[in-house]
Amino acid sequence: MKTRTHRYTARAGSALAIKPEAFGWLFDEIESASVPERIGPLAIVTVHGALDQRGSWWCLGYDDVVSRFRAACETDASTILLDIDSCGGTVAGCFAAVHEMRELAAKHGKVVHAFANEAAYSAAYAVATVASTISVPESGGVGSVGVIGVVSEYTALMAKEGIRVAVLTTGARKADGHPGVPLSDDALATLQGTIDKLGAQFFGLVAESRPLTAEQVQALEAACLMGQDAVDAGLADEVISRTQLIARLTGMETNMADEETTKAEDEKTEPDAEGENPDAEAETEEAPSDEGDEEEEADEEPAAAAASAHSSRDILAAVRSLTGQSSPAAQIGALHALAAEAKKAKTLSARIAKLEGDGKKKAHEAKVASAIKAGKLAPAQKAWALSVDGKVLDGFLATASGVAPVPLPAPKAPTADATTLSASDEVVRRALGLSVEAFTKQKAAAAAKH
Repeated sequence: MKTRTHRYTARAGSALAIKPEAFGWLFDEIESASVPERIGPLAIVTVHGALDQRGSWWCLGYDDVVSRFRAACETDASTILLDIDSCGGTVAGCFAAVHEMRELAAKHGKVVHAFANEAAYSAAYAVATVASTISVPESGGVGSVGVIGVVSEYTALMAKEGIRVAVLTTGARKADGHPGVPLSDDALATLQGTIDKLGAQFFGLVAESRPLTAEQVQALEAACLMGQDAVDAGLADEVISRTQLIARLTGMETNMADEETTKAEDEKTEPDAEGENPDAEAETEEAPSDEGDEEEEADEEPAAAAASAHSSRDILAAVRSLTGQSSPAAQIGALHALAAEAKKAKTLSARIAKLEGDGKKKAHEAKVASAIKAGKLAPAQKAWALSVDGKVLDGFLATASGVAPVPLPAPKAPTADATTLSASDEVVRRALGLSVEAFTKQKAAAAAKH
C-alpha cells in the first residue's frame, strides 16, 4: 500500500504518431459494474487492477468497489464472492471503504467470501478482509500488509546541472519531502512517523477480521505469501481453485456428488442384455432358504431406511435453524462464516486469558513488593512469595507480625546474647521467631556443612 503523491512532467517538442481523437479513451472513467455477475445464489464482485481513492482511466477506485459491493448486497443473492486480482494501491480511502463494505454486509445479512485470483496484496488484501473467509489457489498470493512511502531529493543533481530552485513557504516544515529541498533528519522522522501510524491502522484492520493480533500481523514484516504458506500464517483459510470454490458456494458441488452417487447405483442395479440381473441371480442361488431370516431382513431394511431418512431430516433442520438459510449453498456459506467466527472467538479468548494472567501476575508482584516495603516480608522471602498462590500469600501476610528492624538504643556494655548478630541476622532471626541462641546454633551448623 502506497502513500500517494502526484507529479506530472512533460517534455517540450515531443511528438507521437497517433491520431488526436485516439486520446479520448485515455480519460474515460472506468464504468462501475452496477449489476454483479450472478451464479445461482452467488453474486460475484470483481476487484481487478491497481486501486486508488477514486476511479479513473488507469485504476479502479475504492468508490467503484464500494458501489459494486452495494449493488451485490441489494440483490437477493445470499452469498457474495470478492474476486480479487490486485497488487494493491493507495492508502487514501482504503480503510474507510473496507469499513463501509463490512457495514453493508452486516446490514443486508450477506455471507462474504474472498478469492485471490491470483493476487490480493497490500490494499487489495485490506479489501479481502471484508470477507469471513479468504481462499487462495496454489499459485495465488496474499499479504504485503504494510505501508510504503517514497520521497526523492534532486538538489545535488540540479546543482550539477546549474539549476537553481527557490521553494517559498509560509512555514519551516511546509516543504518537507519536496524534491527541490534537502532532506533533513527531522523531515524523514516526521514522514516515517506518518508511515508508522498508517501501518498500525492497517494491522488493526486485519486483526479485526483474521484470527491474528495486530502484533502478529506486524510480525509478518509485510511478507507476500503464496498458497499453503498464506494459510499457515493465518492470512488465508484454504487452498482451492476458483472453479471448486464457486461450485461449493453455489451448491453445484453437492449436486454433482449426488448425480455421481445416483449414476453409480443405477449402474450397479442395471440388468444385463437378457433383462436379468446376474448379481441378483447369484444372491438367490447362494442365499440359504431360511424364510424366518428373510422376513427379519425385510423388516430391518425399511426400519434402517426410515431411521436414516429421519436422521437426515434432523440434520437438515438443525443446519437450517443454525444458519437461518434455506438453500444448501447459503447454508454452506453460513457454516463457513460461523467457523471463521469461532476461530476468531477462540483467538480472542486466548488473548483475554493471557491479559488476565499478566494482570494477576503484576498484581501479585506489586503485593509482594508492598509487603517487603511494609516489613511484613523479608527480602530473602521474595522468591518464595512470588511462587506461592495469591491466597496462600494473603494468609501469611494476615498473620505476619513484621520483620522490619527496630531501631536499637545506644549500645551499652556488650552482652553475650545479642552482640554476635549483625543487623541483617537480627532481621532473619525475628522473621523465623528464633531466640538468639537458637539462631546462632543453626547458623553455625549451616556454616559447618558448607
